[in-house]
Order: sequence, then C-alpha cells, then structure tokens
Amino acid sequence: MKKDEIGNRYGALTVIEEGAGVYEGRRKRPSYICKCDCGNIEEYNIRALRRGNVKYCRTHNKKEDVVGEKVGTFTVVEELESIERQYEYGKVTERRFKVVCDCGGRKRNKLNCI
Repeated sequence: MKKDEIGNRYGALTVIEEGAGVYEGRRKRPSYICKCDCGNIEEYNIRALRRGNVKYCRTHNKKEDVVGEKVGTFTVVEELESIERQYEYGKVTERRFKVVCDCGGRKRNKLNCI
C-alpha cells in the first residue's frame, strides 16, 4: 500500500501531487511534484525526499549579488562567466565565482560549492 504524501513538507518543499516516476538506475521509483517556498515547482524521487537528500529546489536562495559576501572561510571576490549545461531534463545555468580563502588561497567555484 502506497503512503499518501500530498501535503507533506520536506524542508522547503511541499508535496502537491503524485508524479510520473523517475528512473534511478534501471528502476522506476515513485516521485512527487513539489512546490518550493520560493515558488518553483519540480518533480522529486520520494526516497530522496524521505532521506533528506533534497530539502529545497535548485533555485532556492540564489541571491543575485553575492560579490563581497563571506561564505564560511571564503570571500566572494568576483562573478565569472556562467556556464550553461544541457541535461536530459533541461538546461541548467551554473554561476561561477572567484573566491579568496582566509588563508590567502584563490579559487574558482560554482555557487553551490562555496
């Protein structure tokens, strides 16, 4: 018997309806359509939601201007050219930044890796 997940919250995501299912390797797993607090709607594997692997959508909390902000031991120095990648499910734009560590080291990182 399948558990009804509609209305449940997982982090910033609220389950709004049952999805068509997503493939995990060769197996098709149950999925649900979720609405993020930021308004974005996406389909997620229910196992990833239950395990806490997914707590918000890809665009949640992406600030427009992060230059000058301190994130952990890094300070964002400048925004570099973004990279667009085409995946099966659609196009994704990765924002890249030049950051400086407190130790003085310089590095280039994607926004979600800072």
